[in-house]
Amino acid sequence: YYAIDVTDPSDPRYLWRINRFTSGFSELGQTWSEPIVAPVRMNNAGVETTYKAIIFGAGFDSAQADNPAVLAASAGRGVFIADVLTGSLLKSFTPAATTASPNNLNVAGMLYSIPSAVLAVDKSADGYVDRIYVGDLGGNLWRIGAPDGKDNLIDIWIVTKLFATNPGADGSTGRKIYYPPDIGFENTFDIVLFGTGDRDNPRATTTVDRVYGVKDFNQLTGFTTLTESSAGMENRTNTPF
Repeated sequence: YYAIDVTDPSDPRYLWRINRFTSGFSELGQTWSEPIVAPVRMNNAGVETTYKAIIFGAGFDSAQADNPAVLAASAGRGVFIADVLTGSLLKSFTPAATTASPNNLNVAGMLYSIPSAVLAVDKSADGYVDRIYVGDLGGNLWRIGAPDGKDNLIDIWIVTKLFATNPGADGSTGRKIYYPPDIGFENTFDIVLFGTGDRDNPRATTTVDRVYGVKDFNQLTGFTTLTESSAGMENRTNTPF
């Protein structure tokens, strides 16, 4: 990732570059994830500080190119939040194997690459991101946000695996998530919509890919990951609305 200051369009200036050798970004894979620019808040040495940030998935594991199988990755596992002005790491969410940065939250189950862009949400409508949704190449949908009843400071955010598409209720597997979900807000829940597919193997025909709509009742703690077999899930493939 590169940043260029174009405040003066006639005199653009290089700001910074992020790669896997940048401090705190060793998990970075191929940079497929389009960065989202958004304001965030965090506790900085006891002071609540506002940052204009970029938020992006850790990328694609190049070792898995042209492989239709769903495989645990060695790179690209996680989500990064960085200062848009300096490129420095504000917060990351990566597997327990990558503990080099004090700003990292270890997520033991985050074992698959995340080439997707993220969906950043401001549920409290206070101007700051307080929730992130993103999928991985293991077919899992992740929710990242503040614990129940807490403020939206990114340094206390926790990670929840909201939904797992593999295996399906019929035992089928192979589903991957390459693109960000969408969301609709209701009175008592939010509906998260996303689809699976294989951007790296678009002509593959062996996997039964699907579009999902998942009700998120905003339970951030004590949550059990949903699947196709969870109570309330319906297969609407052949059912007209």
